[in-house]
Amino acid sequence: MNDKSKRNSDLDILKGIGIVLVILGHQNLPIGHFIYSFHMPLFFLISGYLYNKKEVKESLAKDFQRLIIPYFIGCIFVVSQDVFFAFLKHDLSYIKKSILSIIWGCGYISDKVILGNMPSIGAIWFLLALFWCKNMYNIIEIKIVSTRQKFTIVLLIAVIAILIENYFIKLPFSLLPGLSALPFFMLGTLCKNKHVSYSVMFIIIICWCISYIYSYVYVVSCDYGLYPIDILGSCGGAFCFYKIAKFISKIPFLNKFFIWLGMNTLSLLCFHAIPINHALWVNLGINNLYIIVLIKLCIPIAMTIAGYFLPFIRDLLFINKISCLKG
Repeated sequence: MNDKSKRNSDLDILKGIGIVLVILGHQNLPIGHFIYSFHMPLFFLISGYLYNKKEVKESLAKDFQRLIIPYFIGCIFVVSQDVFFAFLKHDLSYIKKSILSIIWGCGYISDKVILGNMPSIGAIWFLLALFWCKNMYNIIEIKIVSTRQKFTIVLLIAVIAILIENYFIKLPFSLLPGLSALPFFMLGTLCKNKHVSYSVMFIIIICWCISYIYSYVYVVSCDYGLYPIDILGSCGGAFCFYKIAKFISKIPFLNKFFIWLGMNTLSLLCFHAIPINHALWVNLGINNLYIIVLIKLCIPIAMTIAGYFLPFIRDLLFINKISCLKG
């Protein structure tokens, strides 16, 4: 990556690959465990790489607009799906479930909360988690100069978050998953101006293999099998797919397509909340898993394209033109 435009294109392609993996990861496919070994850490790493230090108030205000508001827009799509089920099955409990999931902001069905079992909000939990992760790191970056001290504090906060999540209680708005992802975010910031040696590449790829075979990486629930190895292993997975992104960047049209996906990961994530429920398609008589997967890939893309023509949605979800596919 020698120039800025090239670097941004490669990262957009990487984000495009990442959002496709997010959608595929929710489909109960045989490759699900492989995808989960790195796909969510990938986004925290990229966010860290793109991070720039800001004043606390400025950072909070900007991220509220870019992450929290889109979260609530995504919630509208989750509610629309549950309202559909409520009328289809004449059961208002679907609407109650939807409201609870919005308030709690949990990315998985959890029983570790004061209010009892809490339904999942779906993939948009990531927006809340990134908000906490990014702004907590921004505070650390402002207050502490030493890289070693920063990493020590980041690890300490992450470990405490994991312990609380797994052994005590689930906190709302994906706070703990966001804090547990701090090491990924910081490693992303460290990659910005540093060359990764071949020996380091070899080590992190080996860690990725170990993590994939013997462990698991579920950022959404702060569930890590071998935490230190999982951190390095996720970096190994991200690095391998970065190399794939660089390869795709040389393929005409395909590179434009993935760049566009990468430029619109936010809207794709939010629109992905609409068709995520497998039971919806079964109720409509569609039983083939791979047809359902194809539909779930196409709907967010189609709605993102349509969203560009709706100024309100376009501006809130930062939807970019499809024109980048031309040429």
